[in-house]
Formats: sequence, structure tokens, C-alpha cells
Amino acid sequence: MARLQDRKIEVLSARTTDSTTYALPSGELETEAYAGPVRVKQDGTWKNIDTSLSDTGADLTPEAAAADIAVSDGGDTDLASVTKGKDSFGLGWQDKLPTPEVKDSTASYDLGSGQTLSVTALAQGFSENIQLTQQPDGDALSYRIPLNLDGLKLSQADSGHLLLKNSAGDLVAEAPAPMMWDASKDPASGESAHQEQVSTKIETADDGSQTLVLTPDTDFLATATYPVTVDPTSTLAVTTDTWVQNPDYPDSQVSSQELKSGTYDSGTDTARSYLKFDVSKFTGTHITSATMSLYNYYSATCSTSGAATDAKRITSSWSSSSITWGAQPSTTTTGMASNTGHWGYSSSCPAAWSNWNLQSIVQAWADGSPNYGLQVRADSESDFREPAAGRHAVRGSRPEGHRCLGPAGSADGPGARGGERRAHQVAARLFVRRDSVPDGHPARQARQRHHLRARRRRPVHRDPRPDPHGLQRGLHCGHG
Repeated sequence: MARLQDRKIEVLSARTTDSTTYALPSGELETEAYAGPVRVKQDGTWKNIDTSLSDTGADLTPEAAAADIAVSDGGDTDLASVTKGKDSFGLGWQDKLPTPEVKDSTASYDLGSGQTLSVTALAQGFSENIQLTQQPDGDALSYRIPLNLDGLKLSQADSGHLLLKNSAGDLVAEAPAPMMWDASKDPASGESAHQEQVSTKIETADDGSQTLVLTPDTDFLATATYPVTVDPTSTLAVTTDTWVQNPDYPDSQVSSQELKSGTYDSGTDTARSYLKFDVSKFTGTHITSATMSLYNYYSATCSTSGAATDAKRITSSWSSSSITWGAQPSTTTTGMASNTGHWGYSSSCPAAWSNWNLQSIVQAWADGSPNYGLQVRADSESDFREPAAGRHAVRGSRPEGHRCLGPAGSADGPGARGGERRAHQVAARLFVRRDSVPDGHPARQARQRHHLRARRRRPVHRDPRPDPHGLQRGLHCGHG
């Protein structure tokens, strides 16, 4: 049908939560894979992820998400909850919540005394933070957050990472160590110049109920530039995308809405990102093209000179819950892809997709190499021109060389540390083209012999027309 109509046609039977497959006029199949869910099936119908909150009765709920998420509409102490299968996790609040102001995916509660509590619905969970517009009165400030757990238990790793596990010890949810930052901006990174980990304690009562206690440092609050954000982000999803940064964020930033890599200060602060795509459907095929696209919404320069940002194949197992700067998986330079583009610095190079040619890496996975994912890092982590890449980015006045990636469509990025958190959008894409006939099949062998004969009889014709499918956007993999 695609060949007859001379256009690509979606193969509906191959549609999944995180991929879309098309039949092409050439006889190939093209799959666009994402690093997270982009749709969910509701009542037998696929719906695109939409985390916009609406009042559906007892709670606020998102239009379409990959888990059952409920956010308080005020008048109770049940702040937010998420349920997926048999697992359920919820956060309460120490006092009765007021009616929230709702905007898109976020519900904000005015707590008084210049404090606002906000909850944002995500595709597979939720995040929350507390913003203070002024220095609190009195002695030490502390937040007590009751946990509503059903067969789950919260613990804290030595790094401060929060781990939620079921009775079998399986990881169900996780979050980086709670952090706080003020409104100051570092002229090099664009992030807050003052940020630190929040003192965190988990109290367990005799009946097994647990309470998360956050105590911001009084000295930090006394010298901060307001507003100050306290961020105990949580999500139910066990994801594989994360980043680490030495020395400020050595713990896995798994629930962050960004990825970062590179340095903005000649290596004093250095970040690396880790992500993974499901490539199981490409096993045993011949990859003719593979392009990974990450949306670059901030860079420290428009220049394309200097060191590149590399995407390397990971060669050992790792976990988003345990990875730290001091414990990272091994990688190989075989098939490594590089990109020197910078976007998002100014109107001269506005935010755009950055692309890496991963044909060799995806072919290795298709041929049977274990898929441990990808590492995105600076080629030279001491070169201040080195870009930093991620799903989120750094902003502000910056020297040449820092780059960040964030959700497409965001004007100033998802606001990593020190900024606004946006609704869930997947900004890591992989486009794969493959032959509809697998390797080793007699029909494929006959097609290969035909192609060889054709090459002897006529020169190769290169179509001068631009690619009608815009394959420069995304990770494109082809097999033939």
C-alpha cells in the first residue's frame, strides 16, 4: 500500500506506548522510538499522553497518563498519589490543603507566609516542590510529609537517594536526594549559584506508617536570594534516563526532566547523561540508517568549533537507582557518534534538535550485542568550549561551550535546578529504518542478489529531492 500510494503509512498493529512504525514506499519499515511513553491505551483506544489536570470529582486527574494519578483539589491532607498495577504511592501534607490554583499540569497551594506548594502531574507519576518568597520567621523550618504506602516502604541510600520498594525488595519508585536552590544565577552555568542538599529524615512509626521530614538549612535560608525552591521530586516510574554531575549532583538525577553533559568551567563542574531505547524489534535486521535526536534548548554558544558531544555505547549493566559519579558503567568508542552543534544560546541559534548518527551502534544491538543504552558526554571534559547535552539545560549568561537539551516546544527549557518544571514531554527520539524481510530469509537473500545485479548494470541514482519525512529530527534507524 505504501508503494502504491508513494507515501509512508503507519503500521497500526505495531504501535506501542513508546514507538510508532511506518511502512515506506521503498519496502522498508521505519520506527520512531522514544525514551519514554508518548501514548497510553484507554478503553481500547490509543491516546497521546496529556498531563493537563482537570477536576474529575474527588480529585484532579490528568487527561491521559501511563499511571493512575490523583492530585488534591483542596480540603483534605492527601496531596497526591500514583497507582500502577498493584503498586500505590501517595504523599500527604501536615495540614489541610487549601483549594489550589490549577494551570496546565500543575496545582499550586498557597500555604501562607510566602510559601507555595506545587504538584505537577507527569506521564508516570508526579513531582512536587515548595517555593518560599521570603525568609521564614522563627527558628528552624521543617516540613513533615506523611507517606501513604500500600505494601511499599521508603528508604534512603547513603548518597541521599530515595528508594521505594515493595515487600519483595523490588524497586518501585525513586527520587534523587532532595535539593534546594535560590534565585541567584551563576554567570557561567545559568543555574542557581546557591544550591545544596536538604536534610532529610524518614520516620517510621510503630504501626509501620512513614513520614518524610525535610529540614532546610537555616544558614542557607538566611543568606539566600529569594524565592527559594525546596524540591523533593518523586515519581512512580522506574526509568533508565538519568544524569550525574561532579561535584554538585553525584547522585543519580533519575526523576529530573533533563539530561546534561559537558562542562562550563574547564572541568570543575562536569556532567554525563545516560539513556536507553527499546530496540528489541530491530533484532536480526540490517540497519541502513539510525539517528538519535535530542532537543537542544540551551547552549553556551552558537559556535560549532571546539570539542564535540559524544554518544557512546554502554558495555556493562547499570541501574538508574544506583549509578553515581563514582560508579558509572563502562563504554566503548566503537561506533561512537559526535555532534558539534549548539542551539538555544540566542536568536542566532534558537532551540532545535541535535542529531547523532547511531547506525553502527544500533546495528551492533541488532546483531546481538547487549543493549545497555547510551552515554552522552563531552569529548574533552576539560575544554570549556565543550557543550553540555541533556533533556534539560542550563540557562543564563554563559561562556562558550555549555549545551542542554529539553522538551520540544519549551521556550526556555523545562527548568532544571532553579526553574519551572514543565509538563511531561519526551525529548529523546530514535528513528530506525529496516527491511520488512528479516536477515537470513530466502526472500531477503534473493533481494540482495537482485541488488547486486542491478549495481552492475546501472549507476547508483541519488534522489536530489529533500527528505519528505524530516528524518533529521529523531533517531532514525534503517535496515535493508
